[in-house]
Amino acid sequence: MKQASSSSVIVIGAGPCGLVLAIELGRRGIDVVVLEEKISPLRFPAANATQARTMEHYRRLGFADKVRAQGLPPDYPTDIAYLPDLRRMNWRVLDCRRRDRPRI
Repeated sequence: MKQASSSSVIVIGAGPCGLVLAIELGRRGIDVVVLEEKISPLRFPAANATQARTMEHYRRLGFADKVRAQGLPPDYPTDIAYLPDLRRMNWRVLDCRRRDRPRI
């Protein structure tokens, strides 16, 4: 790893945005150093979903399948429940599984 003083760009944070930025800059020949305050991965990651646009970038970068393999199975229910009051029955539940659209 290079010293921060000899790099063209310093990226603060090794989350998805910081790492993708570092990859993009590195592919363009720009010296980058990534600084992260955590010394090991979180036991319980903060992100529980990846948006379609993010997966498009991951696919373009060549690692979307690896990210998808770490997630929930494709048939895992991801329904959304709207609860106007926790003491009553569900007002509305939306089944978010769409079998007719291509996987990104």
